Amino acid sequence: LVDYIIYGIFFEGKLELANGTPLGQFTLLDAIRPHLVPVDYETWSRLHWRGMRGESLDDVERDELARVEKDIVAAIDRVVDGVTSDARIQHILDAMKQHPWISRIEAESVPKQVNAR
Repeated sequence: LVDYIIYGIFFEGKLELANGTPLGQFTLLDAIRPHLVPVDYETWSRLHWRGMRGESLDDVERDELARVEKDIVAAIDRVVDGVTSDARIQHILDAMKQHPWISRIEAESVPKQVNAR
């Protein structure tokens, strides 16, 4: 998905759907935006990195870190479910995948398989 967001930014105004409609009218970021939810990164970062530096967390802080991590994972699941079930997003991705420029980039960026002997 990140690659296609970058393609959309890089090729903005240059891509068209198969019917000739400019893809710029169907911005992938705009389609994804309603599915994004805020997460408590500040609390997670503060507690996580304190622990990674070897500083001890008290029971309340450990519980808070566990709760924040659980909330973040749940938020990620909701975003992924929303994005993958959104017909508009899938339509934009399908259109982008079919564009010759993007097809070529994708084909050339796929790692070559090495034959194992």
